[in-house]
Amino acid sequence: MKYRDKVLKIAEEVRNRNNGRNDWNEVSDRVRKLFPDKRVTPESVRGINRRHGQKHVDPNISSAKRADNLAGRESLEERILYRIKRKTDIKALADILEVTVNEILLEVAKLQLKGFTGVKIWTEGKRQYIQNLRKAKEFGNEEDLIDRWHNSEEIVIGIIADTHLGSEYCDEESLNHFYDLAKERGIDTILHAGDIFEGYKNTRVETFLGNKAIGFQEQLEYGIKHYPKRDGITTYVISGNHDEWYIQQGLADIVKTFAGSRTDIKFLGNSYARIWLTPEVDITLYHPNDGSSLNVFHKLQNFINRGQDKVSKINVLGHYHKLGWISFNDIHGIYPASFQKQSKWMNMNNLRSEVGAIILTLKVDKDTGELLSLIFEHIDYNTYK
Repeated sequence: MKYRDKVLKIAEEVRNRNNGRNDWNEVSDRVRKLFPDKRVTPESVRGINRRHGQKHVDPNISSAKRADNLAGRESLEERILYRIKRKTDIKALADILEVTVNEILLEVAKLQLKGFTGVKIWTEGKRQYIQNLRKAKEFGNEEDLIDRWHNSEEIVIGIIADTHLGSEYCDEESLNHFYDLAKERGIDTILHAGDIFEGYKNTRVETFLGNKAIGFQEQLEYGIKHYPKRDGITTYVISGNHDEWYIQQGLADIVKTFAGSRTDIKFLGNSYARIWLTPEVDITLYHPNDGSSLNVFHKLQNFINRGQDKVSKINVLGHYHKLGWISFNDIHGIYPASFQKQSKWMNMNNLRSEVGAIILTLKVDKDTGELLSLIFEHIDYNTYK
């Protein structure tokens, strides 16, 4: 009995230290030191624990609830989302979670209002099913603004990216100043090239601990309340990789939901969109999901060279937090900087974050809409006070 009791005690100690997970190599090593004459292996101590080590389990707690407790899934929302990645019978799900079917239906309605549009319920025969359906991102949308500048000789727009709202490093003061400047100068259109929100990724928890808003609901409410709103200004947005972390983890589109709550925000799609200013002038907004380059303009030039049908007359790339403008073969490429100051993570990885925005003035032929000239104006908030 002494040997078995020691195995069970050591297994429990290791399990408690590792948040419910056991390291059977460590358990066997510790047991072997106490009983050097016995043949101790990870498999043997695991077998003893399997046969005799369930005394610590509360019989009143279901296996589903026990697993959820260990994984930190406390709310009914989290417990449901974890189990509906595949087609699931709602009644069976209710039995597993020890709730009623109506409670699940109410939670699903709340999820859909919060942006989890992929959560669907349907009936087959006499049974109801639920699933969080995986769907393609809304990629490649086009927006026609030609009528807005019909017969105009000058088009002036604001271009921004990477506001990372909710982050402790978001420069909200400068962002609000830019919208005030746009209002003062009569600019009614601002294009946003993605990463409106800081997002949340469960493998990078340490980078979010100091944020002003953490998680989907907090960041959504923070954005609705704090993202600049000025009479007469419409902001056209795409989502970026930080925004799309919510799509990856729960199929919830925070930017689309945000735009649905604000009449001054127009959602154009995930990662990419094309906006037509005149019949001859279009702008691509694109937010990639890769690393930066030592050559600042390398990514921008590669996009123009290899973008094929995605390339427009003017191309704006977010994500890199860089500032710049290049032009060749009658095609323009722009990095619009960002509104996120250099974070600790950026500093550790030797990444600079330019804080600023672009005001773009286009001279066009009022009859044909052809581009005659382009004036690139940088509003620099690295030094602007």
